[in-house]
Amino acid sequence: MVKGFYNDLRRAKEAEKIAYEVFNRLTLNLLFEDVSDERQYYHKGDLKIWDITNLYKEDLFMDVKDDSVIHRTKNLFAEESVFYKENNSLQNGFMKNSTYDYIAYMSKSEKKIYLLDFKKWQECYKMGIYKEMFHKYQNSYGYLMKLNQAIELGVVLATINYEETNGAYYPISVIMNDNIIINEAYYLFSTMNNYSKSA
Repeated sequence: MVKGFYNDLRRAKEAEKIAYEVFNRLTLNLLFEDVSDERQYYHKGDLKIWDITNLYKEDLFMDVKDDSVIHRTKNLFAEESVFYKENNSLQNGFMKNSTYDYIAYMSKSEKKIYLLDFKKWQECYKMGIYKEMFHKYQNSYGYLMKLNQAIELGVVLATINYEETNGAYYPISVIMNDNIIINEAYYLFSTMNNYSKSA
Protein backbone atom coordinates (compact mmCIF):
# COMPACT_ATOMS: atom_id res chain seq x y z
CA MET A 1 0.00 0.00 0.00
CA VAL A 2 2.86 2.39 0.83
CA LYS A 3 4.35 1.99 -2.66
CA GLY A 4 0.98 2.69 -4.29
CA PHE A 5 0.48 5.77 -2.11
CA TYR A 6 3.86 7.23 -3.05
CA ASN A 7 3.30 6.50 -6.75
CA ASP A 8 -0.01 8.36 -6.58
CA LEU A 9 1.66 11.22 -4.71
CA ARG A 10 4.44 11.43 -7.28
CA ARG A 11 1.93 11.61 -10.15
CA ALA A 12 -0.11 14.24 -8.31
CA LYS A 13 2.96 16.43 -7.66
CA GLU A 14 3.99 16.17 -11.31
CA ALA A 15 0.49 17.28 -12.41
CA GLU A 16 0.60 20.19 -9.95
CA LYS A 17 3.98 21.29 -11.32
CA ILE A 18 2.63 21.26 -14.88
CA ALA A 19 -0.48 23.26 -13.97
CA TYR A 20 1.54 25.72 -11.89
CA GLU A 21 3.98 26.46 -14.72
CA VAL A 22 1.42 26.51 -17.54
CA PHE A 23 -1.04 28.84 -15.81
CA ASN A 24 1.64 31.22 -14.58
CA ARG A 25 2.90 31.49 -18.17
CA LEU A 26 -0.59 32.09 -19.54
CA THR A 27 -1.45 35.32 -17.79
CA LEU A 28 0.14 38.58 -16.79
CA ASN A 29 -2.66 39.62 -14.42
CA LEU A 30 -2.90 36.51 -12.26
CA LEU A 31 -0.33 34.78 -10.07
CA PHE A 32 -0.77 31.10 -9.25
CA GLU A 33 0.78 30.03 -5.94
CA ASP A 34 1.37 26.36 -5.10
CA VAL A 35 -0.31 25.74 -1.72
CA SER A 36 -0.72 21.98 -2.14
CA ASP A 37 1.51 21.21 0.87
CA GLU A 38 -0.34 23.57 3.21
CA ARG A 39 -2.93 21.71 5.27
CA GLN A 40 -5.35 24.65 5.61
CA TYR A 41 -5.92 24.60 1.85
CA TYR A 42 -6.56 20.86 1.54
CA HIS A 43 -10.24 21.25 0.62
CA LYS A 44 -9.77 24.59 -1.16
CA GLY A 45 -7.32 23.58 -3.89
CA ASP A 46 -3.70 23.06 -4.88
CA LEU A 47 -3.18 26.50 -6.42
CA LYS A 48 -4.11 29.86 -4.90
CA ILE A 49 -4.94 32.50 -7.50
CA TRP A 50 -3.87 36.09 -6.85
CA ASP A 51 -5.19 38.95 -8.97
CA ILE A 52 -2.14 41.20 -9.01
CA THR A 53 -4.13 44.06 -10.56
CA ASN A 54 -6.45 44.15 -7.54
CA LEU A 55 -5.07 42.58 -4.37
CA TYR A 56 -8.31 43.37 -2.52
CA LYS A 57 -10.28 40.86 -4.55
CA GLU A 58 -11.30 37.65 -2.84
CA ASP A 59 -8.78 34.86 -3.41
CA LEU A 60 -9.69 32.09 -5.83
CA PHE A 61 -8.50 28.48 -5.69
CA MET A 62 -7.86 25.79 -8.27
CA ASP A 63 -7.39 22.08 -7.66
CA VAL A 64 -5.34 19.86 -9.97
CA LYS A 65 -6.53 16.40 -10.90
CA ASP A 66 -4.56 13.94 -13.02
CA ASP A 67 -6.73 11.58 -15.09
CA SER A 68 -4.68 8.94 -16.89
CA VAL A 69 -7.58 7.60 -18.98
CA ILE A 70 -9.54 10.69 -20.08
CA HIS A 71 -7.78 10.60 -23.46
CA ARG A 72 -9.53 7.27 -24.04
CA THR A 73 -12.82 7.57 -22.14
CA LYS A 74 -13.54 11.30 -22.70
CA ASN A 75 -15.25 11.27 -19.29
CA LEU A 76 -15.03 13.47 -16.21
CA PHE A 77 -15.51 11.65 -12.90
CA ALA A 78 -17.34 13.47 -10.10
CA GLU A 79 -16.41 11.66 -6.89
CA GLU A 80 -19.19 11.79 -4.28
CA SER A 81 -17.75 9.33 -1.77
CA VAL A 82 -14.73 7.10 -1.17
CA PHE A 83 -14.46 3.82 0.74
CA TYR A 84 -10.98 3.28 2.21
CA LYS A 85 -10.29 -0.41 2.65
CA GLU A 86 -7.43 -0.04 5.12
CA ASN A 87 -9.61 1.41 7.88
CA ASN A 88 -13.00 0.31 6.55
CA SER A 89 -14.31 3.90 6.37
CA LEU A 90 -16.62 5.69 3.96
CA GLN A 91 -15.90 9.41 3.48
CA ASN A 92 -17.20 12.22 1.33
CA GLY A 93 -15.48 12.72 -2.00
CA PHE A 94 -14.31 16.03 -3.44
CA MET A 95 -17.73 16.92 -4.87
CA LYS A 96 -19.09 17.14 -1.33
CA ASN A 97 -16.20 18.18 0.88
CA SER A 98 -14.27 20.66 -1.28
CA THR A 99 -14.73 24.35 -2.03
CA TYR A 100 -12.60 24.73 -5.16
CA ASP A 101 -13.40 27.51 -7.61
CA TYR A 102 -11.77 25.75 -10.54
CA ILE A 103 -10.24 22.41 -11.41
CA ALA A 104 -7.31 21.86 -13.76
CA TYR A 105 -8.30 18.43 -15.08
CA MET A 106 -5.12 17.01 -16.54
CA SER A 107 -4.58 14.65 -19.48
CA LYS A 108 -0.81 14.29 -19.51
CA SER A 109 -0.76 11.80 -22.39
CA GLU A 110 -2.44 14.41 -24.62
CA LYS A 111 -0.67 17.38 -23.01
CA LYS A 112 -4.04 18.99 -22.32
CA ILE A 113 -5.57 20.73 -19.32
CA TYR A 114 -9.33 21.11 -19.11
CA LEU A 115 -10.20 24.15 -17.02
CA LEU A 116 -13.42 23.36 -15.13
CA ASP A 117 -15.82 25.64 -13.27
CA PHE A 118 -16.20 23.58 -10.11
CA LYS A 119 -19.32 25.34 -8.83
CA LYS A 120 -21.05 24.80 -12.18
CA TRP A 121 -20.03 21.12 -12.11
CA GLN A 122 -21.47 20.72 -8.61
CA GLU A 123 -24.80 22.00 -9.89
CA CYS A 124 -25.13 19.52 -12.75
CA TYR A 125 -22.85 16.50 -12.19
CA LYS A 126 -25.78 14.18 -11.47
CA MET A 127 -26.83 14.61 -15.09
CA GLY A 128 -24.08 12.07 -15.72
CA ILE A 129 -24.16 8.30 -15.21
CA TYR A 130 -23.70 6.83 -11.72
CA LYS A 131 -20.49 4.81 -11.51
CA GLU A 132 -18.69 2.71 -8.92
CA MET A 133 -14.94 2.37 -9.38
CA PHE A 134 -13.07 -0.38 -7.57
CA HIS A 135 -9.37 -0.01 -6.89
CA LYS A 136 -6.80 -1.92 -4.88
CA TYR A 137 -6.87 0.32 -1.81
CA GLN A 138 -10.13 2.22 -2.17
CA ASN A 139 -13.47 2.31 -3.98
CA SER A 140 -14.85 5.52 -5.45
CA TYR A 141 -18.52 6.31 -6.05
CA GLY A 142 -19.80 9.12 -8.21
CA TYR A 143 -20.95 10.17 -11.66
CA LEU A 144 -19.35 10.07 -15.09
CA MET A 145 -20.06 12.96 -17.44
CA LYS A 146 -19.04 12.96 -21.08
CA LEU A 147 -16.55 15.69 -21.90
CA ASN A 148 -18.72 16.99 -24.74
CA GLN A 149 -21.69 17.29 -22.38
CA ALA A 150 -19.56 19.14 -19.83
CA ILE A 151 -18.50 21.59 -22.54
CA GLU A 152 -22.12 22.16 -23.59
CA LEU A 153 -23.18 22.76 -19.98
CA GLY A 154 -20.44 25.33 -19.42
CA VAL A 155 -18.51 23.15 -16.95
CA VAL A 156 -15.43 23.16 -19.19
CA LEU A 157 -14.35 26.78 -19.54
CA ALA A 158 -11.34 26.17 -21.76
CA THR A 159 -8.91 23.56 -23.04
CA ILE A 160 -5.24 24.43 -22.67
CA ASN A 161 -2.69 22.64 -24.84
CA TYR A 162 0.87 22.67 -23.54
CA GLU A 163 4.34 21.41 -24.36
CA GLU A 164 7.44 20.39 -22.41
CA THR A 165 10.85 21.86 -23.18
CA ASN A 166 13.89 20.87 -21.12
CA GLY A 167 11.76 19.91 -18.13
CA ALA A 168 9.66 23.09 -18.20
CA TYR A 169 6.03 23.39 -19.30
CA TYR A 170 4.66 26.05 -21.64
CA PRO A 171 1.15 26.78 -22.94
CA ILE A 172 0.69 26.50 -26.70
CA SER A 173 -2.97 27.42 -27.15
CA VAL A 174 -6.20 28.00 -25.28
CA ILE A 175 -9.44 26.90 -26.88
CA MET A 176 -12.81 28.30 -25.79
CA ASN A 177 -16.06 27.58 -27.64
CA ASP A 178 -14.08 25.94 -30.46
CA ASN A 179 -12.09 29.15 -30.96
CA ILE A 180 -8.34 29.35 -30.42
CA ILE A 181 -7.83 32.53 -28.40
CA ILE A 182 -4.11 32.19 -27.64
CA ASN A 183 -1.54 30.90 -30.11
CA GLU A 184 1.70 31.57 -28.25
CA ALA A 185 3.02 31.30 -24.70
CA TYR A 186 3.51 34.24 -22.31
CA TYR A 187 0.37 36.10 -23.44
CA LEU A 188 -2.53 37.31 -21.35
CA PHE A 189 -5.33 34.85 -20.71
CA SER A 190 -7.65 37.85 -20.81
CA THR A 191 -10.92 36.14 -19.85
CA MET A 192 -9.58 34.68 -16.61
CA ASN A 193 -10.17 37.90 -14.67
CA ASN A 194 -13.84 37.73 -15.64
CA TYR A 195 -14.18 34.53 -13.60
CA SER A 196 -13.43 36.32 -10.35
CA LYS A 197 -16.09 36.21 -7.61
CA SER A 198 -15.62 39.93 -7.10
CA ALA A 199 -15.81 40.98 -10.73
